[in-house]
Amino acid sequence: MILGKDIQIFGSSGALIAASKSCVIRKSNKAIEVSSSTSGDYEDYEPGRHSWTVDISYLIASDVSTLDMEGNVYTLNIKVGNSTVKSGQALCVQCDIQASTGNLATGSVKFQGKGPLMSGPSS
Repeated sequence: MILGKDIQIFGSSGALIAASKSCVIRKSNKAIEVSSSTSGDYEDYEPGRHSWTVDISYLIASDVSTLDMEGNVYTLNIKVGNSTVKSGQALCVQCDIQASTGNLATGSVKFQGKGPLMSGPSS
C-alpha cells in the first residue's frame, strides 16, 4: 500500500518541490474520432497524442519563492519512498498562494509535461 506521504516530487537540482499537502499526477490521451457520418449511430475513436500534468498543493512555512517558478522548465522526479518511479521535463504554468484570516497559508503549483513521463529516474 502506498501512502500519500510517500509520494514526493523533486526538481532538477534534487531539491524537494513537494512533500505536499496533496498532489495529483495525471496522464491522458486524446481520443480522435474516426467514424464518419455514414458509419451508423455510434462514434468510433482511436488513441491520439499523450499528455501529463502534475498539480501540487502545500503549506507555506515562510518562503514564497515558488511564485518565481512560473514560466520555467524543470526535470521532475516522482518518488515513492526512496525510488524514483517516473521522471520527465515539465513547464511550470501556474503558481498560487492562498491565505485567509485565521487559517494557514497554502500554495499550489501546476506543471505541464513536455514530452514523455518516463519510468525511472531522469538521465
